[in-house]
Amino acid sequence: MNTLRKSDDLWDLAERITRVLSLLAIPVVIAIVGGLIQCSLARRTVSQQYVQVAVSILTSKEKRNDDLRSWAVELLDDNSPTRLGKDVKDKLEKGIVTLPATPSPLDSVMFRLAQRYLKRLGYYQGEETGNYDDPLYQAVTQFQKDNNLVVDGFPGGQTIRRMLENYEKKYGLGSP
Repeated sequence: MNTLRKSDDLWDLAERITRVLSLLAIPVVIAIVGGLIQCSLARRTVSQQYVQVAVSILTSKEKRNDDLRSWAVELLDDNSPTRLGKDVKDKLEKGIVTLPATPSPLDSVMFRLAQRYLKRLGYYQGEETGNYDDPLYQAVTQFQKDNNLVVDGFPGGQTIRRMLENYEKKYGLGSP
């Protein structure tokens, strides 16, 4: 009987210790998980700010030092969720191609128009989104090369005009 009582006392003691440990462990686990989430959010915020700095350097109209452009391209590539290809990085560093600033509504219309005409002329395979993305850049670049235009990958006025001319030659007059 005495051994049975000692056994019950040990179980009671173990249960009390377990309760105390669980009461201490829950706040510790919450603090650790909260800290990890906070660190992740802070890293993401810093990465977004780095991307903004890099884009502002690369979209600036001012002539920038080559080392600063190279640094901005690396900063962009390291912190952006989208990885840049070697060719695009080289062109950004040399200033051959630039990142467009936040597109205006007019730019979006122009991009959609370029996508539409390039698709019908066989250069573009994607959807008509109005976004300036890599498939549009590649299609515009190829179109510009094929039509002896300045090759910058951007569907500016001269490029759009040539697209319209080519479309009219291929399909006759009329709207697309």
